[in-house]
Amino acid sequence: MGDTKKLAVLGSTGSIGQQTLEVVRALSHRFQIVGLAAGNNIDLLAKQISEFKPRFVYYQGGETRLANAEYEFRSLEDIACHPQVDTVVIATSGKAGLSSTLAAVRAGKKIALANKESLVMAGEIIT
Repeated sequence: MGDTKKLAVLGSTGSIGQQTLEVVRALSHRFQIVGLAAGNNIDLLAKQISEFKPRFVYYQGGETRLANAEYEFRSLEDIACHPQVDTVVIATSGKAGLSSTLAAVRAGKKIALANKESLVMAGEIIT
């Protein structure tokens, strides 16, 4: 379907990231997960990879084969600005989302910003 939105969810294992993925489950005809990124919850990230089969994955702990699925490890910034991504959900905590938010802005992506820290630190640049 041509109007399927391709999402990257940065912070996919946190509460907002998990809620975002619940919406994607409910509206799977409208959304496709292209990228997932997580900090410490490797077990949940592995389950998300198995379910959503993203093309790109970031894990704070580094490159580890997490699930029986085909994907590439990328940095947060690479995922945020990748041409296959339409919208980036920034659900990371604290300042971790700033560089990926700026990369998404520079690439002209739609951004769903779920933390205030990026706006506090660089609101004028982001807006």
